[in-house]
Amino acid sequence: MIPYKLAKELKDAGFPQTGYSGRFPSNGPNPEDQVYGPDLEELIEACGDKFPKVIAELFHNTYEKFAPAFGYETREDTKKFDPENPNGKLMIKTVTEILGIVLDEQAVKNLWIKLNDKV
Repeated sequence: MIPYKLAKELKDAGFPQTGYSGRFPSNGPNPEDQVYGPDLEELIEACGDKFPKVIAELFHNTYEKFAPAFGYETREDTKKFDPENPNGKLMIKTVTEILGIVLDEQAVKNLWIKLNDKV
């Protein structure tokens, strides 16, 4: 469950106060103090199609930051993230695919089993 303070910030920012996780943390007895506490899946879902793009841009910028320390210099035309060029589109598609795997509960369970296989 997310902390009350974060749930309150989400409410104040306009996050819908209904959903399927059904958690309503409250810091006080007043009804207006009650806020909806979405789970991670709901937060990601609420971000919609923007989520993979934001993660792709974060990945790109972090990659650019660390590349020189590893002796790697990226091409001039891809140094700045552009979601409309082929490189940006590829990064967004890749992130979308990876998120589909890492956010799938069954896939993560299967991965854990594979990584911890004692046989």
